[in-house]
Amino acid sequence: MKRVLFVCTGNTCRSPMAELWFNDYCRRTGKTDLIASSAGLCAYPGNCASVPVLEVMGAHGIDASRFRSRRFTPYLAEENDCIAVMTASHLEAVKMLAPEAAPKCRLLSRRGEIPDPFGENTAGYRRTFEFMRPEIEALAEELATQN
Repeated sequence: MKRVLFVCTGNTCRSPMAELWFNDYCRRTGKTDLIASSAGLCAYPGNCASVPVLEVMGAHGIDASRFRSRRFTPYLAEENDCIAVMTASHLEAVKMLAPEAAPKCRLLSRRGEIPDPFGENTAGYRRTFEFMRPEIEALAEELATQN
């Protein structure tokens, strides 16, 4: 089983959408050896996903109501095979907090940083999700082909 950790700031917007979509995509495409979770560098443990996340994911048939945030820790870095972050500053912070995890850290998108929709309406979250979605699926495909 390959484990992916998506990391953002608060673990209520971007990384939950990435986690939920990655797991749903892998389930739908038969990639049963891949699983994702998420964390935030400044997360308050136990927070729900933002309401727009519930709406965006719900529009794709994914129930995000049970999602709860958690804070990134070196232990989480250790237990995951790949750590995908949203921005260059997230990448630097993860490498600083868990230097031994540096080889398995990467930006999620090769097209640029994932914009933070925090404080925006559902349309803003939808734009962020649509920007992330092909990157999430590409990551799943890439990891599925690795030994």
